[in-house]
Amino acid sequence: MLDKVRILVIIFSIVLMLCFGAIAPASALIRQTEEISGQMLSQSRQTLEDKAGNTWQVIFFKEIKNEKTPTINLRLVGFPGAIAFAHPQDLKIKIRSGMTLTAQDIFAEQSPSPNVGQYDFSKIVKRLESNSFWELELPLVERTVELRIPYFVIEEWQTIAATDSN
Repeated sequence: MLDKVRILVIIFSIVLMLCFGAIAPASALIRQTEEISGQMLSQSRQTLEDKAGNTWQVIFFKEIKNEKTPTINLRLVGFPGAIAFAHPQDLKIKIRSGMTLTAQDIFAEQSPSPNVGQYDFSKIVKRLESNSFWELELPLVERTVELRIPYFVIEEWQTIAATDSN
């Protein structure tokens, strides 16, 4: 009788986890917005922690303005007052295969805030690999911080890059 109760409790626990999404990986919703006529914005927003426990807002977005070539950028936002990006410095991206890519600093001349960095992913977006994680080396004023991007986030970025927002 005790074994039957244990089995029922286990089954009930599994059903609850499946219903409330405890097993599924956390993934962001891809948002598409028409900002003004002829201008579309697709984006993925995540909140991730670096190895030191600092929280970052990670926003990957594709912008299409009046049928021009789309811009694809990654914006990183750290806690105000605690984080300051070193501008102009490229973002280094380490991929599992041992390859290191760089993304150009968009805010090289002027950032909206010291805790915000934005990088051009237009040239490297086709090289996205989602079979593992990425390590981003964030160029900060006093140090370099590593931020791990999980595979399911990279898959969202691939979806955004591949979408035709028109």
